Amino acid sequence: MLIGIGKIGTTESDSDELKIQKSFLVYLALFMSFGGIVWGSIALFYGLIFQSIFPYSYVLISMINMTIFHFQKEIRLARFVQVFISLILPFLFQWSLGGFMPSGSIMLWSVLALLASLTFQDTKTAMKWLVMFLFLTLFSAFVDNTLKDFKPEILPDNSLIFVVINISLICTMVFILVVYFVNKYKDAEVRLEKERDNLRRSNLHLRKSYKTLRESYEAIKKSTPERLTGSKSTAQEMQLRELEDIIKAQKELMEKLNK
Repeated sequence: MLIGIGKIGTTESDSDELKIQKSFLVYLALFMSFGGIVWGSIALFYGLIFQSIFPYSYVLISMINMTIFHFQKEIRLARFVQVFISLILPFLFQWSLGGFMPSGSIMLWSVLALLASLTFQDTKTAMKWLVMFLFLTLFSAFVDNTLKDFKPEILPDNSLIFVVINISLICTMVFILVVYFVNKYKDAEVRLEKERDNLRRSNLHLRKSYKTLRESYEAIKKSTPERLTGSKSTAQEMQLRELEDIIKAQKELMEKLNK
């Protein structure tokens, strides 16, 4: 089932690398939506209706984004939306809970957004997301004392259980994503190596065929009198022209393969 979900937004014409990027995006949405459901439910358990909006809104936006992605197959907009909400919403949720300690540093979920940003082909774009993450982290530290004044009374000042939940879930998801997609890239490399072997064998067969055709062409040409009339001569001339066309096409193909 998870493999089927990972194919959302992919097409047969996509390269292996693009398919892996699209799958990464889908699994990011899936795993963080699971975290959103967990934390939304925890917030509701404590009676924090307003605070639960942040994790539940992540789930809702992700569902809409992935649905559009499924039909449009366009990764750029879907990736931007998913990385943006994966980065910003954990910080907003943390601020609403009173900062680092009461929330168990829930902003750590944004690390998954940084992983997803690596699917951008432009490294500079990924660096921009990292800069935004660092800015939000420093800003959160700067306003942390102020946020404590708005902490819901029902929450403890230092929540060890929240820290344990965050670290356990985030590390598990990072591990699963890394293992899964490392294996995907290995599979893609194996398929690429097989294609290279097939291409090398095809090139070898083509060279042998080219040599055989050249020999046949020279033999027929030598056996054909310079001046001969009749259907036999016409047939040999046609055969020679056909061989010339085939030899020319094979030569062009070998030149392309050797580039």
